[in-house]
Amino acid sequence: MLFRSGDQLGSLTLAGHGVFASCTGATKNVTPTNCCDLITAQGRVASLLDQSLGPIGSPRPPMPVTWQRTTNSFPTPQASYQSIVNTIVDTTTGHTNVLDATASFPGTTFAIRDLTLGVFSNSIAPPAAHATATYSATNVPITFQLAASGSWFPASGTGSVTMVISNTASPSSTLYYPTNPPPVTNYTVTVTGLNSRSTWIGGPIFLRQNPTTATLGEHTIRQTAGGYKVSSYFDANLQLSTDNLTWFSATNSLRLLPSLPPATRTNIAVSTPLFNPPAGTYFTALTVTISSDHGSTIFYTTNGSTPTTSSPSGLSPVTVLVPLNTNMTISAFATISGFANSPVTNANYISIQAPPTFTTQPSPPVQPVQIGGSITWSVAAVGTGPLTYQWYQVANNITNPIAGATAASYTLANVAPSMSGVPYFCVASNPYGSATSSSVSEP
Repeated sequence: MLFRSGDQLGSLTLAGHGVFASCTGATKNVTPTNCCDLITAQGRVASLLDQSLGPIGSPRPPMPVTWQRTTNSFPTPQASYQSIVNTIVDTTTGHTNVLDATASFPGTTFAIRDLTLGVFSNSIAPPAAHATATYSATNVPITFQLAASGSWFPASGTGSVTMVISNTASPSSTLYYPTNPPPVTNYTVTVTGLNSRSTWIGGPIFLRQNPTTATLGEHTIRQTAGGYKVSSYFDANLQLSTDNLTWFSATNSLRLLPSLPPATRTNIAVSTPLFNPPAGTYFTALTVTISSDHGSTIFYTTNGSTPTTSSPSGLSPVTVLVPLNTNMTISAFATISGFANSPVTNANYISIQAPPTFTTQPSPPVQPVQIGGSITWSVAAVGTGPLTYQWYQVANNITNPIAGATAASYTLANVAPSMSGVPYFCVASNPYGSATSSSVSEP
């Protein structure tokens, strides 16, 4: 079969990919006038694909997808924002071609891709018309792929995020409804703060919002019979640092889109609370920290009874004081809206007043000590604090405290033959008694 120049082999229909930025009159609700001329003048089908989908390796940011949500809160609870991923698998060869959106940082060998910010566990109500609201969160998970000299490595950490959402009370410049536009509330989003610390195989890595180039986006909400249709995006302009002092700006922004609606989580339980320090016997009053998943609420009791949602509570982590001379059993469970409650867990703490007890006795040196050298003996004791120490020397059957020897270790300097066989020992004391260590001497 022969083809002549100009023959039409087929057609390409584009739907939902927006407008050509370089076409005359290419705005919402306005038909562009020179798109066909622009494409045909360039003479290649590839140019059409470049105009519509973006060049290979630099895909155009897609239109924001409207997801069905059960709430109109911003950001959607348990959702995350993710940069664009384009992973293509050739079904014939099995080869994988990764064309994920990337950003490099001139002045370094680094680049990033597959950036995920979240999940976000807290949210705010969207502002009323012509109003703004500020969202902030700390300890927000952040993950991404970090390229160093061409090789990609995973990185993860946490950061703080601040976003300002404004109700513009005007039509969306990005979403297009051809007829009978539904009642959509449009918002602009500005990321005013992003500071994160992550780790990768090479050590710490820091990302932050570029202080000179704004991160802007858009958020739309349309109420439906089943909840809300929510669309959202922002174009993140970032800086990177390896020491949190010298910063390098990205060559381009990364468009971040919200994740798919979270799966039904009623069968997924919140993590069982952890106690720190662990249960046990302690010789002092102590503060116990109870923690679970970020954003969870912990309910607890201190008398061994099973906690309920009417028990004392607080956002994770919470602290409980165990006074001196107390035998306390702490019971706790954690909750997050939309998740099953965690199992109830218990920890028993005994805080007692006790005299000192040596757990480590002084021991003689392994090697003989040379004349003029030194030897150090050390002890360790437990008991209710504060603990004090005093070292003693026995000379001519007379026991004498050694001036200044009031630490858990003692160094005998300038060893001489006359010191051989002279006993030394330590006494540990507290307000409830004392204990004497075994004796040791210079060999």
